[in-house]
Amino acid sequence: MPTQDMRDEMREVVADIVRLIHPEKIILFSQKHSLQGEMVSFKLCVVADCADKAQTERQLYLEIDSPVPFDVVLYTPEEFAQLKALRGTFASKVRAKGKVLYEA
Repeated sequence: MPTQDMRDEMREVVADIVRLIHPEKIILFSQKHSLQGEMVSFKLCVVADCADKAQTERQLYLEIDSPVPFDVVLYTPEEFAQLKALRGTFASKVRAKGKVLYEA
């Protein structure tokens, strides 16, 4: 289940990702806000078992309609497990500083 402290736009994107590809985990690792405090974009790390990551990313961008721009970085569970343990990798930064929004 998505966590309760998300903005509605982000909650909808997370729910759509869960519905489309059934990920193991979704982690928020960046969000930008305007000077007025409105969220203007966000970035998610998605850990999901998929045969073709490029095709899965295309599917997400084509099938999810969001009023707030978002980016997705997709890892397979094996990739994320290996890379999050290596200091200096993007996955290790996501693990250390990101916020888990969904976990199966």
